[in-house]
Amino acid sequence: MPSAEAYSPGHISAFFEIDTNSPHIDRKGSKGAGICTKKGANAEVIITPSRRQSISVEVNGKNENNEVTLRALKLLAKDMKYKIKVNIKTELPISQGCGMSAAGTLSSAIALSSCLGLTYKEAVNASHTAEIELRGGLGDVAAECIGGIDVRYDPGIPQHIHYDKILESGEIVLCVIGPPVKTKEILDSNSKRVMFNKHGHIAMENISKETTLEGIFKYGKEFSLNTKLPTRLMKEAIDVIWEHGGMASLAMIGNTIYAYGKTSKLVDILEPYGDVIVTKISQQGAHLLNKH
Repeated sequence: MPSAEAYSPGHISAFFEIDTNSPHIDRKGSKGAGICTKKGANAEVIITPSRRQSISVEVNGKNENNEVTLRALKLLAKDMKYKIKVNIKTELPISQGCGMSAAGTLSSAIALSSCLGLTYKEAVNASHTAEIELRGGLGDVAAECIGGIDVRYDPGIPQHIHYDKILESGEIVLCVIGPPVKTKEILDSNSKRVMFNKHGHIAMENISKETTLEGIFKYGKEFSLNTKLPTRLMKEAIDVIWEHGGMASLAMIGNTIYAYGKTSKLVDILEPYGDVIVTKISQQGAHLLNKH
């Protein structure tokens, strides 16, 4: 029974601009900027020969009908007759702008590709294609392959895009203030897509002139306020952090604040607002951990 395990970092999107104009799906997606988190997703895949193909996905101990992950795995397995069992463990909240859907899909695809004798690029292509087709996200797969703090000037998979990496390290403090958000429902709204693109384009122009971690937070905050996503409570928490010498904004697309500064002070500020999680910035992108 071949098996493999893979890891993907999480990814906090600061802002984005949707670009799906290319006829080639590996060049569709979003431009944008964000931060990869060390807390991410691990996937273990076990395959056994079978008379017919079956794919089952378990996320954090529960059977999940995860359309994006299932689609990516099906793209890789094609008509091969295997029983494919996937066990994903996520370290950050799902549907909260932490890139967990993409991380689970990408780590699963990398592990399955290893079991099937396929390449890393094929795993990335399948994950990106599933993400674009089902609107589970538009840029997290590419960012989680790159790792670190990314500024992506083109849509699509890393092989086709121009991007910068901002060389900063340290810890990111997350605070969940509100229920999970269904990304697909938001991305299906034409009026919201127009609004995201208007303000995302401005943010991309600004970050290209000020490609720094402070720029990520500054233009991320402007983007979130202009797209009217933060609640009054979120705005209050973000403002308090800036007033105390830190930097903060709202993760796209979720109800999670992300902040950078003196970790202990940020934790003290954010604990009254919601559940607080501390994670390091991940310099590594998604990769295979082991194969048996």
